[in-house]
Amino acid sequence: MTKTLVILAAWMWSRYWWLKQLDNFWPNNETLLEYSLYDAIKAGFKKVVFVIRDSFYKDFKEKIWKNLSKHIDVAYVFQEVNPSIIWHKLIERIKPWWTGHAILCAKPEIDWPFAVINADDFYWFSWLSSISLFLDHGCNENTCWLVSYLLHNTLSKEWTVNRWICKVNEENELLYLRDHLKIARDAWWVIRDHHNVAFEENTPASMSLFWFHPSFMLFLEQQFDLFLQEFSQHETMEFFITSRWIDRFIQDKKKSCKVFTSKDRWYWVTNPHDKDIVSNAISHLVDQWVYPSKLRE
Repeated sequence: MTKTLVILAAWMWSRYWWLKQLDNFWPNNETLLEYSLYDAIKAGFKKVVFVIRDSFYKDFKEKIWKNLSKHIDVAYVFQEVNPSIIWHKLIERIKPWWTGHAILCAKPEIDWPFAVINADDFYWFSWLSSISLFLDHGCNENTCWLVSYLLHNTLSKEWTVNRWICKVNEENELLYLRDHLKIARDAWWVIRDHHNVAFEENTPASMSLFWFHPSFMLFLEQQFDLFLQEFSQHETMEFFITSRWIDRFIQDKKKSCKVFTSKDRWYWVTNPHDKDIVSNAISHLVDQWVYPSKLRE
């Protein structure tokens, strides 16, 4: 079985000063995605698929591929801002169609169960713990797997954050996902969103880390077609993998989405200010011998 890791890395961000997917993080100037790849290789992944823009290819190949190709099979697929899609006349857009479409772009390279992560997030080790669970107990066309994090471990001290909040039953099955905006602690240290909805500290939140059987691609393809029938002329509407697409998957009583909840701190890079926070966390792990001091060696 060729376990495959799909890394979503096709987007540019106005709040960051350059291509943050390839930015260097101290102590030894590795990229965040190299730490994810280190964990993936250690966990037995045999293939990685980068979803990028064609304009990123040269930089990715020069910085990542030469250090990686001897350890794992590498493939690149391109997610374009304005793709040509049969049967749909699309309006010119500035942004790509986002995560759902990005995963679909990887379809030609997917033959086995696959995980999906973002290139600019640092997931620690917990996502690896879900691998054996999924492969041993849930790897079939009727089940997907979501790795959630405790909400309080995903908050920022400086900014509000948007999060996909999970409702989970006693069997660790997802009941639904809901998007909540501008979440932060208030003056009384209570976690609230911009509608003043309060959350428990340990509320599970999806951080776009999924496991799928390859047959999920067919379902996603069908949902994207329905999405385009409604929104093909919309300049900013986004086809996220979360919310109603996962909801539609589990509406079928034969299908389910299992939730593995991590207790680790989750880190991400949105602004240049976040870089030092993440670098400090990685440096601490290097000091604890969790990662080698020179990752590329």
